[in-house]
Amino acid sequence: MNPVVADKLSKTISIRKYFVFSLFNDTLTSIVWPYQPKLLYQVKFPSTFLDFYVISGLFLMASLFFLAWRNRKDTPILIGLVWFFITLFPSMQILPNPVQRADRFLYLPMPGFALAAASLAVRDDARRAAKGARILFAILVALFGVKSSIQSTYWKDGITLHHYNYLVSPEHSNAWYHYGQELARIGRKTEALQILEEGFQKGGRHPLLLEALSNFYIKAGMFEQAIGLVQKDMAENPGSPTRMNNLGVTYGEAGKSEQALIWLEKAVRLAPYEADFRYNLAAELTLRGDYRKAAAQLLAAVALDPRNAQAHGLLGQIYQVRGETAKAAHHKAIAQKLTPAWPQGVARRQEKGLMP
Repeated sequence: MNPVVADKLSKTISIRKYFVFSLFNDTLTSIVWPYQPKLLYQVKFPSTFLDFYVISGLFLMASLFFLAWRNRKDTPILIGLVWFFITLFPSMQILPNPVQRADRFLYLPMPGFALAAASLAVRDDARRAAKGARILFAILVALFGVKSSIQSTYWKDGITLHHYNYLVSPEHSNAWYHYGQELARIGRKTEALQILEEGFQKGGRHPLLLEALSNFYIKAGMFEQAIGLVQKDMAENPGSPTRMNNLGVTYGEAGKSEQALIWLEKAVRLAPYEADFRYNLAAELTLRGDYRKAAAQLLAAVALDPRNAQAHGLLGQIYQVRGETAKAAHHKAIAQKLTPAWPQGVARRQEKGLMP
């Protein structure tokens, strides 16, 4: 593994380590007071261990582990806490997964936490406290059940889910992004554009929101708006190779090849280990007919990311044009194996992730 990739991987693991602790606040709050569980949870990656949510999450987690150890001989309490942690594990993002965190992941952990809390409440004065604890437990479960039944209706389809999330979480830019995408998916493109523009104007700088809005402008032939949007984002993040890549892609889509080439080359110079940046530069070079330079960039891209189907596919097409049929067949076969429906031709890619 090259040193730059290793460094990025190390930083990602470090940030995710903090992230796991910070999630514990939302999760525990929703379980202790289940009347208002969030439908979808917003993902925020804390950049430092000194973040309030990281420290408080670590404290809460340590407290529960201490409680389990202190009451290890009390079977109901121990069983409840073990059940809570095991069933909570899939939603804690300890291992990266593409599933959005949501209140539905609390249905299984909650009974374990409630069992531990009820058992702890009746431990010292079983006769008097048991009745009150059971009543409280029954009320909490009933409230949670009613709320869960109501909220389950929001999961019937994507447009209902993300419309509700957009209404209750207007401060989160990804809520605007998902609602806009769902509106576009069902053909309500005018409304989708309005939602994406409003979300961006309200200060939303989620990379997916920016990408969706610029793509919307490009597909509508509104190239100057797309370029202005990406330029504004880059002005707020000067020196970012990711923004340079995105600006180059946008210029390319607008047919401004010279400007596209300038920014794509800058992105590759600043971030030579980014395979997608090299692919985008190669795509622009291919459209200009400079197959030799394009092939060089694609070979570097597949060396960095052997599973990049688009790079293999475009490299195969270039070799085909150059009459190198054996090499063309080799790379096309790899592209087909990695992605059976890999796009024929040139498909530029904006970078979704954030990179310093």
